[in-house]
Amino acid sequence: MGMLDVFRRKEFSMVSLTESINLQPVVPGRLARHFMKKGIRTTSAAIEEKYGQLTLIQSAARGSQPHTTSQEKRVMRNFVIPHLPHNGQVLAADVQDLRAFGTEDRLAGVNEMIDQESEQLANDHETTWEWHRAGAIQGVVYDADGTVIHNYFNEFGIAETVITIDSSVPGSFRKGAIAISRALEDAMGATPMTGMTAYCGDQFWDAFTCDPQVRDSFERWRDGEYNRQNPRRAFNIWDIDWEEYRTKLGNRYFIDRTVARIVVEGRGMFQHISAPADTMKAVNTMGKPMYMMQKMMDFDKGVTLHSQSNPLFIPKRPKTLIKVVII
Repeated sequence: MGMLDVFRRKEFSMVSLTESINLQPVVPGRLARHFMKKGIRTTSAAIEEKYGQLTLIQSAARGSQPHTTSQEKRVMRNFVIPHLPHNGQVLAADVQDLRAFGTEDRLAGVNEMIDQESEQLANDHETTWEWHRAGAIQGVVYDADGTVIHNYFNEFGIAETVITIDSSVPGSFRKGAIAISRALEDAMGATPMTGMTAYCGDQFWDAFTCDPQVRDSFERWRDGEYNRQNPRRAFNIWDIDWEEYRTKLGNRYFIDRTVARIVVEGRGMFQHISAPADTMKAVNTMGKPMYMMQKMMDFDKGVTLHSQSNPLFIPKRPKTLIKVVII
């Protein structure tokens, strides 16, 4: 068997590698719990707006009659789903020292290297997803270079709700919490919600926890648990879960340091839509969160691993995306 013949086995097919990468126990970002995953067969998503709520439209055969439930005015828009390709490699030199251990051990070694490289690629996708999720809860999803992918406020003609809190005035955070609750009630209408979470930039968090009312409640919380735990952990007051969110890459913070972003808790408030890969085997199939495949290098020097995801992160209630700023 040639040095890299093991890469031609079925264990390294697109299907096997894709299944493997989607089953890996990658630790998701903090915001992943808000997004329901759904695969679609197309590279764009048809989103319907009704009463301020967005719904993904089910595909149907051309010429068929759609099911009509009512005659209310509806608006439907198509969103092109971003394509996120990413490459890695395993070289023959990486495999060389493992050949002396025999075929079975050598295959296990190759599997291990594939898994390690796949995990790194998956982690990069997950970091990018968290960046997109952070954009979705703020109403604007940015690409890695800072260009706008989707501005949901502009696309749905919605003005962003901004609540300003004067942190120098004692009790202003309580007034701000009341304003948040009222704004969300107006935005949700009759749709129930199970809670609210405020993801706070670190400077916002410092001002919040220094407010006299907040500090007093914080110190009394759970019989003084504040004094025994990390003071940066999530804390509930005024029916809002407040927590510091400081995810960043280099100097780029996913949420601005001086603001808090309000996220409504409830099933299906946000969606992670996955389109199929741009390959012949995946065309018109149900999209998976992530794909992995490999290709032999010239002169059998190694293999190139190609990963890709095609995600659309979208808020189903854009009017609930509240920004809280401190002055």
